[in-house]
Amino acid sequence: MKPADQIIFDARQDRENLRQTVRRADQQSLAQVLGVLDLFGEFFPSLLGSIDGVHRLSAFRIYYNDSVHLARRAWIETTCFYYGVGHALLRNALESLIRGAFWEGMAHKQFREEAHVVRRTGQKIGAETRTLLDWFTDFFKHHADARDTLEQVSASVFDMTSALFSERSLSKVAPNFKKMLEQVAAWEMLKPMEAPVPAIHEHLYWELSKDAHLIPSGLEPQMEFPHIHISLRSKLHSSFSPLLIRTYSHDSP
Repeated sequence: MKPADQIIFDARQDRENLRQTVRRADQQSLAQVLGVLDLFGEFFPSLLGSIDGVHRLSAFRIYYNDSVHLARRAWIETTCFYYGVGHALLRNALESLIRGAFWEGMAHKQFREEAHVVRRTGQKIGAETRTLLDWFTDFFKHHADARDTLEQVSASVFDMTSALFSERSLSKVAPNFKKMLEQVAAWEMLKPMEAPVPAIHEHLYWELSKDAHLIPSGLEPQMEFPHIHISLRSKLHSSFSPLLIRTYSHDSP
């Protein structure tokens, strides 16, 4: 089969899987999840009242847009029965939200001054121990006007830090996901969530990581590949929708 024919064949198979989901799934559950996705995609843009606001919060918006796309893609993959892919994409959507909040904070002086978690993430670079804050300090020494630029267009933080990710030895000063989460929580960006770090990292993030690697042992022995038995489909499909709702619904416990 030619590559183009294979792509068309796979797309047709996805369409058939989607048709099965729409036909068999609970329609109220489908409507609820689609409503959550719409709310998730609309709430942040609704807060931006001017072009200046868009520019000022542009670092977060880049990651937010990515997160919205990933969440919708996760839903599509899951309704086509690709559950591992769906959970992996939803985990990436969660990461994008936290990374976006972190870099948005680092773009603004008031948050950099309170970046106590970042201050404790020193890494050996040559003979010195350096943090991301040191990178900003060094950058400002040579580009004094960058402070004002960051306040006005926060996405310029990615231009400032792009060199960090061009070399592995330098990229170490960028905090990992958990440290970013801890810093965002310390900035109180996740209020009113209680104990946000364990709630997100030890619970939600772990659950998504676990479900991204489904183990078939102990499930339906009568599965027929390549098509998953409908009882398994229903079991996994029903577990995904509440997880997506819990992730993005403001009314969730």
